[in-house]
Parts: sequence; structure tokens; C-alpha cells
Amino acid sequence: MYQPVYIRLINKDDIKIEIENYQLNGNLKNYTFSYEVIENGEVTATDTLPAIDLLPLEKKQYSFINQLHFDKNKEVFVTFRFGLSENSLWANKGYVVAWEQFKLTNARNIELPLNKTASVKPAIKADTAYLQSTTKNTSVKLNKKTGLLAEYIVEGDTLIANGMRFNFWRALTDNDRGWGASNKLKVWKTEPDNYTIKSFEYKIGTDNQLNANTLILFNGTQTTAAIHYIINGNGAIKMEVEFNIPDKAPAAPRLGFQMELCNAYNNIKWYGRGPHENYQDRKTSAPFGIFNSTVNEWITPYVRPQENANRGELRWLNLHNGKGKGIQFTADSTSTFSASAWPYTLNTLENTRHNYELKNHNRTTLNIDCIQMGVGGDNSWGMPVHNEYMIYPGKYKFGIYIQRIN
Repeated sequence: MYQPVYIRLINKDDIKIEIENYQLNGNLKNYTFSYEVIENGEVTATDTLPAIDLLPLEKKQYSFINQLHFDKNKEVFVTFRFGLSENSLWANKGYVVAWEQFKLTNARNIELPLNKTASVKPAIKADTAYLQSTTKNTSVKLNKKTGLLAEYIVEGDTLIANGMRFNFWRALTDNDRGWGASNKLKVWKTEPDNYTIKSFEYKIGTDNQLNANTLILFNGTQTTAAIHYIINGNGAIKMEVEFNIPDKAPAAPRLGFQMELCNAYNNIKWYGRGPHENYQDRKTSAPFGIFNSTVNEWITPYVRPQENANRGELRWLNLHNGKGKGIQFTADSTSTFSASAWPYTLNTLENTRHNYELKNHNRTTLNIDCIQMGVGGDNSWGMPVHNEYMIYPGKYKFGIYIQRIN
């Protein structure tokens, strides 16, 4: 980010930072200086500190170990901000001119839905096509021919409609078109429907849980996906997924899943980067926190319809009806994920030339990704995404919990 003050973390144990006045004129004491602490996404402390007396192009180190207090058993971030101390011609008092956020602890003790023993033992039914776990209030069905979730119903509410599907493609951005991604990566567009189930096994585990494992081979790239499901009697689901892209395969645009949700669940709440759209290589301006939005507000209306709405490094995400009823996705303690949601389908987004021509679908399209490649942008006529933001051959894995919220 371009800003007049640089803030660098020197040592997180004693919360020592270096502040550099990058201005050619103006002392930093003319700005207010404040901090904000968030623990597991929630703001727990905020305060204004004494002004920083620092001349142009000077830098100095400061420790704030005595000012900041937090629970080390939670995931903790601190954000330092410089703001206008009075109204100016171009912005009002308090306007933030520079900020930086630092992670102070790695703990993540978010309550996970399978940590508690289910109170109900599910009935298990299996035939040649489906494996189904049901109770009085829940129905979770896996499709043996796709290896994916086919039905998710809790207390009569269909949380995921028409099943889950693989998703390795995106509606090409202007930058993607410029470096020829449509040709270089085209095999990935059809891979979600071009695969063979190598194995599908299941067993009833302890604590009223159903365990299922499937191994999938994608025929065009010879990529494999190993998925382990855990389903308990309360209707909570865990998916542990590992994609293995072989050396001869091209880079993938994304590795994830797509599904359709009831469009009444058009409110979004998440803990991760935000509040605006962000990607691997477009994220430093998006701090961590808990944010609220809607499906329509998530959309970025680029001049031409293309990939949009992504939020990254998510710890959890829920879509709800505004009254707290909906579906939640939670990363396990070793993972994060990215997500995007649209009121239209991927096919509509990819094949529509103007925003006003986008036709809303009767359901919300939700993408849950292990990873999506960056968007690039050194130029739009040949330079690809930087190597560190590509999805090259290798192993990619994440774990995610799915549950109904009410």
C-alpha cells in the first residue's frame, strides 16, 4: 500500500514496531495515533496513544508491551492507525491516512461443530448410488458416483440445493485474457465433470459419526482428490480434502467447490480479510476482522463481467436470512479458505458482456476454495500472474466444517 507512514513489526513478543515518516514535510505529531486489538475477530480493545513526534524521513522504534493486553490463547491481531487530527480541505478529522495490522498470536480456538458428541445416532442407508445419514431432523446424502455431497437438509430446510460440485475455473478477468489463460489453462474448465471415482468406502465410527472416504482421478490432468467426510448425528459435516496436481499438468485457476444456496440466505458474515474484495496478490489493503455484508454488496461491478467478490484467508463464513438462520462454513485449525458468492451462475458471469445484462439466478451461487490463483496486473496484454500466486503442480489441502446455524 502507498501511504505517508510506514509501520513495521520488529518483535511481536514485546510488540516493538518501527515507524517511518515517509513524508517530505510534516511532523507525525500532527496526526492522531491509535491502536485496535481483535481477538478471534472481535474488537476487544481500542485507544488513542500519545502523538508520535517524528520529523520527515525519520524513523524510530517503539514498544507497546505495557499498553496492549490480550488473551494469548486466542488469535490476536493489532492494528495501528494514523489519522487526521483536524478537518482539512480534502478529508474530515479522524480520516485514516496510514495503518498496518500485525498478527501477535497463532492460536485459533474457535469452537468446532464436531468437538461435541452428537446426541443422536443417525440411521445409515446405502445403495449403489447414495450413502445417506438421517435422523429425525437431519438428512445428509453423499453421491457415490460423484464423491460429493448431494443433499443437506436440517429441520426441513434445504441448505445446499442440487448438490456440491468441483470448481476449477473462473470467469476470466481482463488480465487472464491478456496473458492467454483461456488457452493455457483450458483443460481445467472441463475437469470438474471429467473424472473417475477410484474408490468410495465408509464405516460407522465412534460418537455417532459416519466416516466416508473417496479417491477421485481427474482424467484430463491426472490430478487426484482425496476426500474424507465425517458426519455426525447433529447434521454437522467435516470435509478434509487433498488435491494432488501432477508435474505435467498446467497451473489451475482455482481448486474448490461450487454449490447453490437458497437465495433467502443473502446476508453474509465472515471472519477473515475484508471488507472489500481481495485475492492472494491483492490483500494488503484488506485487514482481518469480522465483517457483515450481502450477496449483492459483495459484487465488484467491473466494466465487463468477470471473476469478482472473492474474500480470502477466511476462518469462517456464514450466509443467513437476516434472522440468524442459515449455513456456516468453518476452517479447521490448520486451514483457511477463500469464498465468493453471486446472485447469478458462473456460466452467466462468463458469457455476459455487460453488467446490466447479468440475469439473477433463482439461487445464490457459492464458491468455497482451497485456493484461487492471483489476478496479476503488471499489464493486461501479456504478463501472467506472478509465480508465487499461481497454483502449480503440487499438493493442496484444507479442512472445512459445514453446519446449519439458527
